[in-house]
Amino acid sequence: MSAALQIEELSVRYGDSVAVDQVSLTMQPGECLAILGANGAGKSSLAAAIARVVTSTTGSIIIDGQEVSAWSAHRLVRSGVAYLPEQRAIFPGLLVEENLRLAVRRMTRDHRRSAIEDAFDLFPVLRDRREQTAATLSGGEQQMLALASALVTHPKLLVCDELSLGLAPVIVDIVYGALNRAREAGLTIVLIEQYVDKALGIADNALIMRRGRQVWAGAADAARDTVAQQYLGSTPETDSSSGTHPQKEVESH
Repeated sequence: MSAALQIEELSVRYGDSVAVDQVSLTMQPGECLAILGANGAGKSSLAAAIARVVTSTTGSIIIDGQEVSAWSAHRLVRSGVAYLPEQRAIFPGLLVEENLRLAVRRMTRDHRRSAIEDAFDLFPVLRDRREQTAATLSGGEQQMLALASALVTHPKLLVCDELSLGLAPVIVDIVYGALNRAREAGLTIVLIEQYVDKALGIADNALIMRRGRQVWAGAADAARDTVAQQYLGSTPETDSSSGTHPQKEVESH
């Protein structure tokens, strides 16, 4: 069986600035990987590179055995990869139901109807808001709409960047509940997140970045305490003091 996602020595540069520096990882189908790090660590650039929204400078991206490093973002979407950027991926001028119709437009008519009903079942508040323009929704409702629009297409890989950004804790719980159900159903998920406890609560593995580099990778349970405190807190950057392995590839379960 091919890995769901394999990244080999991926780098991203913006002019003279290195945003992602030779990151490597491997994910198996149905796995959830939490990518953690402080602001400016390179997490969002890595997510955008996986989704082909930004161009990687060096390295390779392989999804289901296919090298996709030269693919366009649109081609990747058509192949079953969904990307939720930090800025919510909705059409603010369209109605809630129109947003969902756009998401499922490539399905047959019967499947489109069923998929939209699935979205309303996933987030019932969207059914109540179906005739509202997306711009009039609260921030949490907009995030629900973005996630529902991605999940109803039944992607094989979902890349999420800061789902909880700016949301109230109760809304974060609702959004993560839906994401966890998708993970349990077998969806492969790359989760970029600063809400460490929530991310590690549903992740199988974790990768921690600092200044564009991966500084630790391993099981999510191992990252929850000492590793998270060291690399996401104010402790020194030295890896040798903790016995962790800066370039250790993510282990699959």
